[in-house]
Amino acid sequence: MKVIINLILSLIVFINLNATPQDSEILVYNNDTTWINYFPLEKLRKVDQTIDKNLNKYFEWSVSTNWRGYIGTWLIENDSLFLTSLETDFSHEKIDLSKIFDGSYLCNNKVYAFWYSEKINTDWGDFLGYEENLDSDIYEDRLVYSANLLCEVIFGKVINLEIKLKPDIEVKELQRRLELMKDTMTYMFPEEFPVLLTKGNYFKDLGLGRFSIQNEQLCECPKVIISVVIEKDGTISNEKIQSPDESDFCSKESLKIVDLMKKWKPGKQKEKPIRTKYNLIFNFQS
Repeated sequence: MKVIINLILSLIVFINLNATPQDSEILVYNNDTTWINYFPLEKLRKVDQTIDKNLNKYFEWSVSTNWRGYIGTWLIENDSLFLTSLETDFSHEKIDLSKIFDGSYLCNNKVYAFWYSEKINTDWGDFLGYEENLDSDIYEDRLVYSANLLCEVIFGKVINLEIKLKPDIEVKELQRRLELMKDTMTYMFPEEFPVLLTKGNYFKDLGLGRFSIQNEQLCECPKVIISVVIEKDGTISNEKIQSPDESDFCSKESLKIVDLMKKWKPGKQKEKPIRTKYNLIFNFQS
């Protein structure tokens, strides 16, 4: 029975991981940086139990958009792919690679990705803006860039690397469409994140959307995550329970707390107020 339960739980995690877009990793090439939706370290943790155990020790998942619990930074150098740093998802605390990898992996504080093979096609070049991803059933924004980086990684070696610029006519059309959308656009990664202005004795603001809730009746509740949109005027809208689920008592009580958070300093992009999608994370204490 225990084996069956573990298999079911593993399947649930697998389904959720594939249903929810995951926070991106970071790629550095020629002193330029971009986000990539590729996760080389996850392929290693599937076959190396020690690496998996160490990752679980230092990185806990807190939101459905990052089941792995970390953000990795990868470097293309000398036609090779290296892992150069790992940091926690929310606090961005960097964890020394020596805590995850033993000496057989590490060289000059980097890890050569010898286990990893995959074709990569990712955004590159000048950042043009955000647009809503209308091809997705999941609420998300798409970052738009002027070019793509293409390459193939074969056991850590990078071959056929190419920077492919978008045609000028396509870039101009993207810029025109983004200009039309800018008043209603919702950002996920603004230059300045929203800040809660409402004060109260019922919760403690820990920053970055994390809150500690002091309540004797709710102290046994698990962590609750609710996504919201902070509007340009600092009001809150589009409240949606991410976990545990909408029927859960703790989730319903958390929504009542969200209703009390009436006033926010809105997020900003280029010093202008914007609509921001934001995850609120509640931890309950007695």
